[in-house]
Amino acid sequence: MAFHTLRDTIFLMGKVSRYSPGLLVLALLFAVAFGAGYLAAPLHHTPSFSLLDEAWQALSQDYVEPQALDQMKLERGAIRGLVEALQDPYTHYLDPQHYQWEQATLEGKFEGIGTEVTQRDSDFIVLAPLPGSPAEKAGIRPGDRILQVDGEPTTGLTLLELISRIRGPKGTPVHLLILHEGEASPVAVEVVREEISNKSVTLAQKDRVAVIRISSFSSQTPQELRGVISQLPLETKALVLDLRSNPGGLLDEVVEVAGQFLEKDAIVAYEVDSRGEKTPFKAPGDGLALQYPLAILVDQFTASAGEVLAAALRDNKGAPLFGSRTFGKGSVNVIHPLSDGSALIITTSRWESPLGHAIEGRGLEPDYPIVPAPGEEGRDPVLEAALKYLEKAP
Repeated sequence: MAFHTLRDTIFLMGKVSRYSPGLLVLALLFAVAFGAGYLAAPLHHTPSFSLLDEAWQALSQDYVEPQALDQMKLERGAIRGLVEALQDPYTHYLDPQHYQWEQATLEGKFEGIGTEVTQRDSDFIVLAPLPGSPAEKAGIRPGDRILQVDGEPTTGLTLLELISRIRGPKGTPVHLLILHEGEASPVAVEVVREEISNKSVTLAQKDRVAVIRISSFSSQTPQELRGVISQLPLETKALVLDLRSNPGGLLDEVVEVAGQFLEKDAIVAYEVDSRGEKTPFKAPGDGLALQYPLAILVDQFTASAGEVLAAALRDNKGAPLFGSRTFGKGSVNVIHPLSDGSALIITTSRWESPLGHAIEGRGLEPDYPIVPAPGEEGRDPVLEAALKYLEKAP
């Protein structure tokens, strides 16, 4: 199933970034959004492309408008063609502008409407509006399909092209035609763009249970989580970790986050390369939340780094998952910056859970499957079930 996500900046979903840690892993070469994913790595030796050279020679000799033969433009087009021929939904070419957007997103700030968007086959699906974002205030919801942007159909666009149309300077409006999940008629929505400062960790207290929501994994997430955990009320006896609609983020950040709940050197995930060799990623062992019983909330839009974290906490400490089967984005994507400021995002390997369960294409089956029924607005049966479970925790 083809699934790649971007924020209305560019947030490649399922990224797992090794960079500092990702829908990818960004490092020196910026590994990003974690679908578990981005890693920086050197390019392998590639053979010469003699047919491409022949095509260039033919164009340069015979094309009727030689002044139109912009070498940089043609080179970038050739790269896009190479990548598209792979038919891998997680391998992409980012031009310089989109690469800058992706870097800004990982830093947690950008201008746009604040949505996580993915492409599933020919449909553009909203994974989630960011908390407090213009998109959320305008009524955009997880599962919404984006049919038009400023009156133009989205049919035939790439995900990057869609994001380019949605993005824009703060204070300017964008007009979307949205089909809400489960509804028959689309609605027109106007959203005014803002500068989005993505606070990825929020806290809500339910009696003696702290509900910690992590909406994505940016470079700020570990620090935000430490701040939340260190300020928990003394009467807190258990935690709910809400990873619903979390599309992923940076690998190093996910490992740091896992380290707040796990013993030092516990395995967070294995990276499995094309030869089947496994590389473990281990928790640093900060352990600020080790003492709390834990329940985890997931849904069909929990992906990449979100799935890696959920699997790590279930495999290591038996934390049960509540909700619906997760997305199943378990590929590692490496960002290779190119000399002109553009970049390639390349699938290099797969993620496995600490107990050896594959994530790619399968997702995580919850221990307590709960699908909210239509008409349950105002209720959160998934959270309610987790709270009920934790009432019995010692």
